[in-house]
Amino acid sequence: MATRFSESTFLQKISEEYSWRRRELILYKTKVPTDINPIQTVFLRAAIPFIYGHWEGFVKVCMSLYLRYVSELQLKHSELKTPFVALSFSNKISSFDSNSIFKKVELVDLMFEKLESRSNIPKKNIINTKSNLRYEVLEEILFNVNLESHGLKTKSEVINSLVDTRNHIAHGEYKYISYETYSSFNDEVLSLLERIKTIIENSAVNKEFLKNPPSKS
Repeated sequence: MATRFSESTFLQKISEEYSWRRRELILYKTKVPTDINPIQTVFLRAAIPFIYGHWEGFVKVCMSLYLRYVSELQLKHSELKTPFVALSFSNKISSFDSNSIFKKVELVDLMFEKLESRSNIPKKNIINTKSNLRYEVLEEILFNVNLESHGLKTKSEVINSLVDTRNHIAHGEYKYISYETYSSFNDEVLSLLERIKTIIENSAVNKEFLKNPPSKS
């Protein structure tokens, strides 16, 4: 059986996940030729799926780690923010398919009865990047785990442009990538990874998954 996360272990894992991805993105940039030539063209085109892979991978892994951390606390439903309560009851909700008002009341009654019971938040197949981590998908993931976007919406055009450019290249189309375009995507993703890391860390430390988190000192 896997060991449950302590807060310090969780934060360490998030930091490690960020560090190795940041290291690779920075290292790759040092190897890209700055002079325009055929080798540079290959490097720049290959860089886009590489950058996107770190973007999607970081979000998926870190959000999954955060979900696991909250899940393994096994808090009462009454202690948790609504999205986590919804996840805990997700099997009941998804199996519910009825227009009957009696069945609807039965489901609501069940939820009220279980408010003081320990949550059972699923950890698998919840964080879904849909293999196209556009801003709208990121927003849905953040909502699912009760994380605030904290200004990420201002980067929606950058995120969606990265996804579109990556798709063109991944599907075998020729797409010219200038050094400036590559450098901008690389730097923006480095900034996004750091921002998301901070959002997750702060949420864990400040216990923002709680319905009534402790006051910040």
